[in-house]
Amino acid sequence: MLAKVKNTKGFSLIELLVVIVIIGILSTGAVTYFTSARSKARDAVRQATASQIGQVVMADVLEDGDFDELAATDLYDGTGPSGLLQTEFGEVPTDPADFRYILMGSDDSLDYAVFYWSESNEGPAYVGNSTIGATVFADTDFLTDANATAPDAIAGYSIFVLDPSASTVVEAA
Repeated sequence: MLAKVKNTKGFSLIELLVVIVIIGILSTGAVTYFTSARSKARDAVRQATASQIGQVVMADVLEDGDFDELAATDLYDGTGPSGLLQTEFGEVPTDPADFRYILMGSDDSLDYAVFYWSESNEGPAYVGNSTIGATVFADTDFLTDANATAPDAIAGYSIFVLDPSASTVVEAA
């Protein structure tokens, strides 16, 4: 008599479920990693742009004297290629999420800072001088909220708001 041969080809349902669960766990980790990498890349763009803004403005300030003599129209006049930012960037520097940049310079020294919003730190960050960088605005939502009002002027500092969504540069009053 012939012996019955059991068909052992293929996988059992349990084996397939285990493989699906393992793939799900691995893909969750990969998605989290890539999401974090994208926000860090946008922050790197913001930091580079803020640094470039600072360098362009400092070159002019070193040539002319101090921040006290700098006006918003010197940075961006909205009509032609005459503003500092227009000559360097062609327009108000953009941000990956249309957040604002704030340039803050001391009226009696060459200290400056350019503030920007950091997604990975979920808060404001800056490039420039650490003394000014420690001076943080009370309302940090201003960097991200297009409807927020401009920050108040701080005695001894010139403050300029670069708003890419409105293509304007405004001096804080």
